[in-house]
Amino acid sequence: MISSQRSQNVIVSLVIIVALVSSVFIVNNEQYYSGSYELVGKMQVSLVKTVVSDIDPTNESLYPSISFTLNFRTDASTEGNVRLLFIGAIVWLNDDSLTYTDFRRGVTANADQLLHPGYDVNFTLARTINSDTDRTSILQADSTDTWNWYIRVSYDFITFDEPGSRTSRVLYFNSTGSTTIL
Repeated sequence: MISSQRSQNVIVSLVIIVALVSSVFIVNNEQYYSGSYELVGKMQVSLVKTVVSDIDPTNESLYPSISFTLNFRTDASTEGNVRLLFIGAIVWLNDDSLTYTDFRRGVTANADQLLHPGYDVNFTLARTINSDTDRTSILQADSTDTWNWYIRVSYDFITFDEPGSRTSRVLYFNSTGSTTIL
């Protein structure tokens, strides 16, 4: 027991101050960690547009290009620590797999990589067809004006800047008739 009432009041006051400061840190950390999971949990990905260009059936040395624009957005209300690292796609056109064309990109720009409340970023996956098989699929779709895309999109992210927390999500899109030909 402390003999002086004044010393005892000072110690009790310090304990209360430390408890209040600690509780503020605990609440802020809890919001930060739960915010990270909210950012990921409320992530919405949509296919914005599909563009095919450089279609010329008479020029066998010209290979068409394809681009898919995807919108990544979250309406999470709290901050957290989530980084988008990679976006990739496997694509089928009219039930033909475009197996020789690689649609992938790393997300390196810090502004685009770090998720935050109000995050709303478009990413484009674009490639020039690099095989005769995939070129034939594009030319057949163009000649029949039948553009039925089936796209398997995957994206990777990490939380709290821990490489061991890398997680992948997979989404599927089916788009018919909304292809822009340039």
